[in-house]
Amino acid sequence: MRYLLLRLLGLILLIGNINNTAARLTSEEPVLYRGGVGRTGVYANSGLPTLQGMKWQKNLGVAPFAPIYADDVLYKGTYEGDLYALNAETGETIWKFPSVGNFVSAVAIADDTVYFGSGDKGLYAVNRTDGKLLWSFETDSAVWSATPLIVGDDLFVGSEKGVFYSINRQTHIQNWKVETGSPVYWEAVAEGENVYFPTKNTLYALNITTGEVVWKVKLSNSWMPLAASNGVIYAGTDGNQFKALNAATGEEMWSIKGDKPAGRDPAEWSAPIVTGDTIYVGHSSQNFYALDIKTGHQKWITPLADWGTAAPSLANGLIYFGVGAHGGNDDDNADRPFYALNAESGEIAWTFIGKGPVLDGMAVGDGAVYFNTVAGNLYALH
Repeated sequence: MRYLLLRLLGLILLIGNINNTAARLTSEEPVLYRGGVGRTGVYANSGLPTLQGMKWQKNLGVAPFAPIYADDVLYKGTYEGDLYALNAETGETIWKFPSVGNFVSAVAIADDTVYFGSGDKGLYAVNRTDGKLLWSFETDSAVWSATPLIVGDDLFVGSEKGVFYSINRQTHIQNWKVETGSPVYWEAVAEGENVYFPTKNTLYALNITTGEVVWKVKLSNSWMPLAASNGVIYAGTDGNQFKALNAATGEEMWSIKGDKPAGRDPAEWSAPIVTGDTIYVGHSSQNFYALDIKTGHQKWITPLADWGTAAPSLANGLIYFGVGAHGGNDDDNADRPFYALNAESGEIAWTFIGKGPVLDGMAVGDGAVYFNTVAGNLYALH
């Protein structure tokens, strides 16, 4: 989870090693991390059915969070606080927004504006064409670890000190805020009239218009990243359970237990992919699961070379993700595979060997995928 990522990045600094669809933009179709307001990880493009090889590679320094792909441009933030717009075909820099302190989240895009959070207590809006600053909003603390959510004219984002904000994109004025007292390290999702987000131990459902708490579910352990679809919230916990909750009430619909984690407790889960009848999710047991969406019953399991906790994506029948998202590893430049799995069977369609662990999600384009490692390598595969 993201608080463990903080520890990992601190270690990297100490030892000196220091989603995303190609749809045309309209105000009704923002480009968001993991594909939409429900963060289901599903993309309506061709993906990369057959791997030819590496199209290009670029090093932007430590840049742990996911690249976002839109209209042949790749948007990528860095640890140093820079945001790059790159030509997705060549990797060449189109523009660069200069440092805002440290860390830049994965971006959200709507109406030709790119939105992102940063480590300097700020939410930023820049022009998509030239990267010029349009406006910024000061938050109580850093908002780099959770990419903004866009629903209509409103932006939603949580801070490191546990304040969750709703901000109007047109006026740049706060609609409301809720103080939780615990860090918000995962992305918010929206479903119906509510917005949902986890702090470390508590999952909140807020009315999207008023910010009123509709319900909350507290655990003795921690929540993993969420996805929402058809009135259900899906998320794992570091108590080694993966849960389906009624989005209207917060009541548990089903829960399953993962295999024994590889290396240490607690258990960790990736963000889930949610499709019509199946949930796909990775785990720190070095396994990737396909689960029945109604019962949680296991359909198939695929063993992995390392932790499968980086957020996966699904496009055109293939599931894409990298591995190794955990701390305490001896060599953060060591080779690790990036996977493409057949969604129906779990069989490996292809793999690519990159340098370093993948800590977050990746971007899917037509005929290409893009991902980055903690070692600072940004890969474009075709």
